[in-house]
Amino acid sequence: MNNKISIAQTQALIIMASLGFEILILPMIIGSITQLIITLLAGFLLCVIGVYSKVDISESKILCFIYSVKNIIVTILLTKILADAIKNVMLNDVIIYKIILIIVLVSGYGAWKGVEATARISQMLFWFIVIGTVYVYVMAVPDIDLSNLVYKTGIKNTGTAVLLGLIINIGEIIILLKPNMKVINGEILKGAAFGLLLVFAVAFVIMGRLGAKGIEEVEYPFFEIMYTADLPNVFVKRQEGIFISLWIISAFISIFIYFSTTIGYMTDMKINKKSALIVLMIFIFIFASVYKGNMRAIRTYCFLQIIGGMITVFIIPLIYMFRRNKIE
Repeated sequence: MNNKISIAQTQALIIMASLGFEILILPMIIGSITQLIITLLAGFLLCVIGVYSKVDISESKILCFIYSVKNIIVTILLTKILADAIKNVMLNDVIIYKIILIIVLVSGYGAWKGVEATARISQMLFWFIVIGTVYVYVMAVPDIDLSNLVYKTGIKNTGTAVLLGLIINIGEIIILLKPNMKVINGEILKGAAFGLLLVFAVAFVIMGRLGAKGIEEVEYPFFEIMYTADLPNVFVKRQEGIFISLWIISAFISIFIYFSTTIGYMTDMKINKKSALIVLMIFIFIFASVYKGNMRAIRTYCFLQIIGGMITVFIIPLIYMFRRNKIE
């Protein structure tokens, strides 16, 4: 493998990633339908900046270091969030450390195989996951109560929504993957737009079905729809378990991308790949294990994406859009 990915593979990666933590977290923090729309528009603007910016992280050791540090923290938090979600909805009796260990081992293997292997997996499973997600939420559409869709306007709500756009990791993933792309052009934005539309559709159904009060009362609104949707038992019973498993694959794709690109950047900094992988796996396992509280991990992740993303997803790429000389 040459660890290079095509436009189609890039599109598959960012769409799969958008079906991971975005649709898990956004419905929990968005206050209104207008805020959701503005948030997604801000996220798409960051994708445009990511595509057309001249930044190439692999060409600068300083950039490799900056993005590696942020990626490691993001990977720790995503590992913790995924482990808690799996424990809460599927494996209540399993000790959290075991789940974290499995996630770290699988992610480490994916990182060792590289971005191209992750892209091929995304392409193979793409339609299963997209169709599965759409199927569940289409079944929930008849139960939507339009009175649950709150509309809030104003400068404060708009400003909050723009900042929340930094939590959408599609723009960041585009920037992280640029050193691995064979071709970089506007076609990538089609994948980003499709992914954001899926996020909007899922969040719309969740807000319409549960309302603000209902969202506050459940731990994971995204899973609540899967459990309460009136799914016809055509093939098997307990279909929600299948669709939650498909979501877990999407969540893994996001972790694979962060983990794989970090290993690549560390290699660019002349750090041995095997040593970097082993140290990172141990580091992520320890810190994800000692970090307490699933909601706290989500809040910390959102804070990091807003504060850190302001630098790594907005300021640095924007600088590279207006000047060609590299940061060294």
